[in-house]
Amino acid sequence: MARAALQLGSRELAKRAGISPTTVGLFERGKRSPTLDSLLAIQRVFEAEGLIFVNDDQPGVRIGRYKGESA
Repeated sequence: MARAALQLGSRELAKRAGISPTTVGLFERGKRSPTLDSLLAIQRVFEAEGLIFVNDDQPGVRIGRYKGESA
């Protein structure tokens, strides 16, 4: 869902995260849990694209400021 919100293809996500497209596909289909390293690599890509991971009363993600936008 986060990948789709960013209009980021699975192959592009895999390339930017330094993991295989197969790993992304298996993870998204619930066929395999990613390693911690893979999960953190995916998170870094999402955060670089402006997603903000929240862990409060309603954990999830939200889209933050556009890249280059000042506070």
